[in-house]
Amino acid sequence: MKPNSGQRSHVGYFLTAPGPWWIFVSAALKLQSVGNPHGRINAMAESYNPDDLWPPFGAFSLVVLQGAGQIVHLKGQVALDAAGQVVGGGHMRAQVEQVLINVQSVLVGLGGKMSDVISLVHHTTDIQAFMETGDIHGRFFQHPYPITTTVQVTSLYRPELVVEITAVAEIPQTRFVQPAKTCKMHA
Repeated sequence: MKPNSGQRSHVGYFLTAPGPWWIFVSAALKLQSVGNPHGRINAMAESYNPDDLWPPFGAFSLVVLQGAGQIVHLKGQVALDAAGQVVGGGHMRAQVEQVLINVQSVLVGLGGKMSDVISLVHHTTDIQAFMETGDIHGRFFQHPYPITTTVQVTSLYRPELVVEITAVAEIPQTRFVQPAKTCKMHA
């Protein structure tokens, strides 16, 4: 996109007035920080592992916050409780519900809601059984629904797991709560 095109970007509308484009970008970035309770702009991604969700057991983060924190990327969630124990081993309906509870828990801790979810990717070992969980999804999501992709896989990392769901949410800055413990993703 050309800087003075007048098109909408992730930070607002670029002005079409003559002058150096970086002045308008700088002004837009300053506007982006409005409503940020910490008074800072998170220009780089940060990782975050909520205390009330199962702890990571490998080289991954559970959540990545992008930009000023309003775009939230959740690691693929499986049916683990807070202690890291499988919920509903082999049972699709129980696992879909637990996974969505986990997603909801992360979002609530950041000031978000399930209605902030804009994208879901489902990996399931039984697509037919998964397709019968629409009523469970309906308890967590209302119109307008997030975009979704569903893929059948041979297996997940543990044989008793039958579904993994990855989510991306956009939490409005007026509600977003910056977690106290984050780690910069880039040096």
